[in-house]
Amino acid sequence: MRVQSVAFFTILLLTGTLSSARAQRPCPEPAAREFDFWVGEWNVVNRYLINGQWQTRGAAEVDVFPVAGGCGIVELWDGTLGRFRVRGFSLRGWVPEKNAWVLVLNWPQPERADFSTLEGTFRHGRGDFFSGDTVNGKPTLTRYSFADITPDHFRWNDGTSLDSGQTWATRWIMEYSRRNPNARPVSNLPFADAPLEKACKAPGTERFDGALGRWRSADGTSNYRSLKILDGCAIMDFLEWTDADGNQQEVFLVRSWEHASSHWVQYARTSTISGMLRFEGDGPAGLVATDAPGSSISWQIADDGKSLVLTWEQPGAPPSPMNLLRRP
Repeated sequence: MRVQSVAFFTILLLTGTLSSARAQRPCPEPAAREFDFWVGEWNVVNRYLINGQWQTRGAAEVDVFPVAGGCGIVELWDGTLGRFRVRGFSLRGWVPEKNAWVLVLNWPQPERADFSTLEGTFRHGRGDFFSGDTVNGKPTLTRYSFADITPDHFRWNDGTSLDSGQTWATRWIMEYSRRNPNARPVSNLPFADAPLEKACKAPGTERFDGALGRWRSADGTSNYRSLKILDGCAIMDFLEWTDADGNQQEVFLVRSWEHASSHWVQYARTSTISGMLRFEGDGPAGLVATDAPGSSISWQIADDGKSLVLTWEQPGAPPSPMNLLRRP
């Protein structure tokens, strides 16, 4: 498997807590390390319950790596489910305000690449993460579980409940085996710029294409990279910069065109803000934070495509632009 893309971006001062957070180690809570076992390269066997029997119905390769100073964990999944080729993505981070992990997933369907979220915790070495929905008019709970965790193996399984969690039906199990147990832990995988299969072609999905690639500030203190993933259905951004106090800051973003609402949805994880930030908007004119009122992000690319201005705004403060030049 070769992952298809990555990127860098800044939501710098979305709250007033940044200056006080600079002196702290990113995400110091012990719970924020509970998914560290997953970092690395994995082989996966997919098993399905078919006519009352568990059968192998596909395999996958999975790369998992930390982002935003270790405050986020990213999964890139590439494999088969039955006769279908599937690429999936997830971002997860510990949110102290919720006392829970927040999981953001994006597993594109034909011409669709919408986000979904789950929340949950680890207890006695097992992680359970839940979301609720209505299916065919019935309240439905979904549960994703991580269990039987050892350094080189673990098991993932899904669960569905139609009776408020009293009983659960499991139909899919993933058996994980570490592909290279001797490999060193990775951070921000060295993604290759690879040809893309254009799976998502709806109007609006190409509005960020001008920012794809590698960028840096003239003084070399800021680096940004933007790359497509999931066969072109989503974009990942990475931003690294050095602040005025000489501290390294990191931001990770992932965005996708939401077909149901015909606008962009973006999630962000930073090395200084504990939440999982969510933005919405219709393109380069700006994305607005839904959980940080008055905050927004926008970018402007020069006609020659060689310079990029990233701008963030927050209530009561003037716009704060970051000027970047395209790297060859």
